[in-house]
Amino acid sequence: MLSLLIMPLVARRSPPLWFAEVRESTARPPAVHLIAFASGGLAGGPAPGSLLDESAVTNVNVTSDDQVGALRWYPATGEVDQVYVQPAWRRRGISGALIIGAGALSVARGWPRLWGDGQRTVQGEQLRNASPWRHRAADLTHTAPPMTPGE
Repeated sequence: MLSLLIMPLVARRSPPLWFAEVRESTARPPAVHLIAFASGGLAGGPAPGSLLDESAVTNVNVTSDDQVGALRWYPATGEVDQVYVQPAWRRRGISGALIIGAGALSVARGWPRLWGDGQRTVQGEQLRNASPWRHRAADLTHTAPPMTPGE
């Protein structure tokens, strides 16, 4: 189990989170997911800031329904494919924590820095425009539909 020690320093708005790294090695191109879970409510669960790999997360009593958000990117290029936060967890700094955590993980693994293309949802564009790192995401070229059904 690794720790994303920078999380308390840079994601102060977010609640205590722990993370799972899930690799999609058979995807073309291969992708990685950083999945965020809230630390509260899990007796004996991972400490805030913990990073579990796929084998370690199977020992924690969580399901995909317990995730509060996730970020998917391509480690070969650093391109962020998707960022999603459960509606009940939005406006709490979760997406920022995921972006910072995935960026730190990319650096630790020796992968390229993260960047975004011009396709985003309306909320993704709002996040990009409010970010001090907006220069790492291309200008909006296509508005994607919301990732939450019914929005």
